[in-house]
Amino acid sequence: MTLNAVEEDFLIPKKVHKDKYKIVYVIIFFTGIGVLLPWNFFITARQYFMFKLSDEVNGTHSSNVTNDLQFLFENYLSIASMLPVVLVNFVNLVLRRHITPMRRFMVGICIMFLVFIFTLVLTTIDTGKFVNMFFTITMISVVILNLCSGIVQGSSLGIVSMMPGRYIKGFMEGQAASGLIASVANIISIAVIGSPDVSASMYFSMALVFLAITGIGFCQLGKIKFSRNYVKMSSLLDHEVENDIQQPLTSDSIPVSFSRGRQSFFQKYYQLIKIIYWNGLSVMMGFLVTLSLFPAVISQIETTSDNPNWQKYFTPVACFLLFNIADYFGRFLCGFVKFPSQNYPKCLFALSMMRWILVPLIFMCNIPRRKYFPLLLNHDAYPILLTLIFGLSNGYTLTLGLIYAPTLVKDNEKEAVGNLMNVFMCLGLAVGVGLSFLFNFII
Repeated sequence: MTLNAVEEDFLIPKKVHKDKYKIVYVIIFFTGIGVLLPWNFFITARQYFMFKLSDEVNGTHSSNVTNDLQFLFENYLSIASMLPVVLVNFVNLVLRRHITPMRRFMVGICIMFLVFIFTLVLTTIDTGKFVNMFFTITMISVVILNLCSGIVQGSSLGIVSMMPGRYIKGFMEGQAASGLIASVANIISIAVIGSPDVSASMYFSMALVFLAITGIGFCQLGKIKFSRNYVKMSSLLDHEVENDIQQPLTSDSIPVSFSRGRQSFFQKYYQLIKIIYWNGLSVMMGFLVTLSLFPAVISQIETTSDNPNWQKYFTPVACFLLFNIADYFGRFLCGFVKFPSQNYPKCLFALSMMRWILVPLIFMCNIPRRKYFPLLLNHDAYPILLTLIFGLSNGYTLTLGLIYAPTLVKDNEKEAVGNLMNVFMCLGLAVGVGLSFLFNFII
């Protein structure tokens, strides 16, 4: 087997280009924002969905929880969001052999943009007489959005994993910033516009702007000197498993996987999983614990204050904003502190497991609908402190696991490892969503 001119052009080491003005880093950061926009903008717009799903009384609606659809909305939203992501990330492992990451990314981001336009239109329609239909349409939209989000995340993380570790950190910081942007946008829209449906219209319009920036920016990676070869390399490596290698090559400039001989699709991934599984389990456990409580359980905590203004902003601030601030700081902290080091992946897994301690403590906060757990932490300071610890530990452990995993394999395997780590993430998300249902009934 011989390499053609295009392959040689970027497989043979060339002059190392610098990321001038950090343009690629900024694009990767915005890509991280765009990947989690559907999830963050839907879970943060809680008051809007409580308003839309409320029972109509005397021709008016209320944002208070009055029926089961409202009470379990976050649980249904989590299932409609995470199960499609898990499914599509297994599909991604197969799609990468047939469709380049850039094409997968663009198809996914375009469909997400269209669904958000449809969601924006729904905010202008009075759905009071068909609440169940609105709920069904919303869940279908969420499923489509997150199928596309899974494709976008798998495709982008695969390319980013081939870059130096700081770009994975930038990608993860972007994901945290996505939640932060959604939280701030929600608070501003509530403060500026009193009506939940009108504020949601402004809110989802912001999401469209960020999606457009994400799509346009990511397309430029193939044109920038620093990132061009990474994009080309990922396109070739996506197809390498399909090629039957007849004769091994020994040139140092050619990736090792080209010289392994014939290797099956499953054998390749099995070997990679054996190398990265402790980091993968750490990431999976981190998301599992997070999604078991956030947002389905934490968003139900109510303030003990009688101040009506604080009651209005308690959930947007104490639940969503503070969690996302702490989550972002945890991911940012990884650029300065890396403990445990990459040589101790079992310790990182143990750190992820320690987050379970927070679960019963959050159960004992001021959640009105409770059956079994006692109300012991009956002050606003407790959920605020626990949410900050919860968010900080989430961002820190997840980012470390995702930074460490690609360093354990050769350069030509990093894109595949990025896809595998995405699968670990989504498995944690899916199991966490299932636990959130259980937790709602045992509190």
